Amino acid sequence: VQIHLRREQDAQSYGAMTASDGRFSIAGVPSGSYFLKIERAGFSVAPDLPEEMEIGAEDTADLHFSLTPEGAITGRVTDAAGQPVEDVELRAESSSARTDANGQFRIGGLAPGQYRLRAIPQNTYTPPEHRSDGTTDVQDAPTWSRPVQVASASETSGVEIRLARVPIVGVSGKVEDAPPNATHTQLLLESRDNGERTTGGVKPDGSFHLWRLYPG
Repeated sequence: VQIHLRREQDAQSYGAMTASDGRFSIAGVPSGSYFLKIERAGFSVAPDLPEEMEIGAEDTADLHFSLTPEGAITGRVTDAAGQPVEDVELRAESSSARTDANGQFRIGGLAPGQYRLRAIPQNTYTPPEHRSDGTTDVQDAPTWSRPVQVASASETSGVEIRLARVPIVGVSGKVEDAPPNATHTQLLLESRDNGERTTGGVKPDGSFHLWRLYPG
């Protein structure tokens, strides 16, 4: 297990590796405020582990902490018709993965607990199709999974996420009073509902049109 101490005032770092009995020692550490970081692949630290600690000139700290083996979630993403969808991004807090050609995914490195996965399909930002059969072009939308429980050192499998279908939304307008000779102006649109950001170029006359947005 790697132990890291980083002093806040000058970013000076000190570290050590635990021995076979789990013990470690870091000597010659100047007094000050430090950030504490503990790492080992496949394990997570307890959420109550302090991230900062004060070390005095005469202090001898005797730290005790435990690591928990991480778990994983596997499953499949399909569209509204039940067909697998490739290259959908799956997010579970700070961990993420993408689906393969069969719509399958695996997210590892998860601390034990309950999660809801966020499936986010790729967005091309192209206008909807012009259809002559009276139907309206729709698209897959970001979709939440049901709550998923992850246990220590185990894999929760069989999670199925079927993407919702929503109308294609476009936003158009014009930027007034742009700075003279402004070029390559970009428009940023952030969704409060989905937490997604969309960018698009503004034409020389100030007009813009963004497609493939989600209602919200």
